[in-house]
Amino acid sequence: MGEILEHKLYHEFHFEMKDLHHENINPLVGFFHDSGMFAIVTEFCSRRSLEDILTNQDVKLDWMFKSSLLLDLIKGMKYLHHREFAHGRLKSRNCVVDGRFVLKVTDYGFNDILETLRLSQEEPSAEGDVYSFAIIMQEVMVRGTPFCMMDLPAKGKREFKTFNKGKKTNIIDSMLRMLEQYSSNLEDLIRERAEELEIEKQKTEKLLTQMLPPSVAESLKKGCTVEPEGFDLVTLYFSDIVGFTTISAMSEPIEVVDLLNDLYTLFDAIIGSHDVYKVETIGDAYMVASGLPKRNGMRHAAEIANMSLDILSSVGTFKMRHMPEVPVRIRIGLHSGNNQQLKQEKTFP
Repeated sequence: MGEILEHKLYHEFHFEMKDLHHENINPLVGFFHDSGMFAIVTEFCSRRSLEDILTNQDVKLDWMFKSSLLLDLIKGMKYLHHREFAHGRLKSRNCVVDGRFVLKVTDYGFNDILETLRLSQEEPSAEGDVYSFAIIMQEVMVRGTPFCMMDLPAKGKREFKTFNKGKKTNIIDSMLRMLEQYSSNLEDLIRERAEELEIEKQKTEKLLTQMLPPSVAESLKKGCTVEPEGFDLVTLYFSDIVGFTTISAMSEPIEVVDLLNDLYTLFDAIIGSHDVYKVETIGDAYMVASGLPKRNGMRHAAEIANMSLDILSSVGTFKMRHMPEVPVRIRIGLHSGNNQQLKQEKTFP
């Protein structure tokens, strides 16, 4: 039987198949017959069969992928039918997928071989292929087994076109579009993150300059070592709230916070119009210096004195939110020079 089979294959079958060339048809490479074993050799597709893809839950299939695979199947079967080839054994296992996710129809045109080997006596037909396609389409769309939608009403094959709005879909083009969109979105995301980073950097620099002198902050940002520096012509200002312990005992914690925040916001606005530098605020203590870190000659005492008078004037009209009837008084102390010249401490109403 081997010699008869080989003669039939090479003279009636092989020459019909060798002229079939289509992107969605898995090409026939040849036959293998040795030691009683017969095999058909076709092109290898690394993604295996459509059935394998559908049953592998690790493979995520969105509608774009599904429609692309089904359109590949339609184009492959259309090519065969136009050349009067009926498949006869179409199923998801006979649809293979290559490394580019292109579906190719395989196991087509082997009916004479199957008859010779007495493995099939059925005559294939285009109608049977259409029926098989409908089953595969259902498998892909719902990712279920054949006939799992028996309870649902049947729908025509033309309706498939409406799912994709009549557009032709190629999975490689779609993937390229997805990559382009991803690249565009990534560029926008990087731009947004860069803007956010710049804003946060500005906030950090602003906070740093509020905590440290600008020259010191700049040196720290550059990674330089800040060397200690002495200043001889300097005037310091100290102040605290008279009776702060009593006020705190009569207030809620958040009310104390509001009091200090309101008062120091007022002070901060005043010192901005004088040549002074706020050194620190701890609790109700407020400390300001003039003559450092920027030297101003002999003007340091006058700058602090004028600032003190402005602060004193503003406190006279200041009201606590939670106890507006209670007056706020502050204690101010000044110290000027290198333990010399001026030292004044006085309680102001």
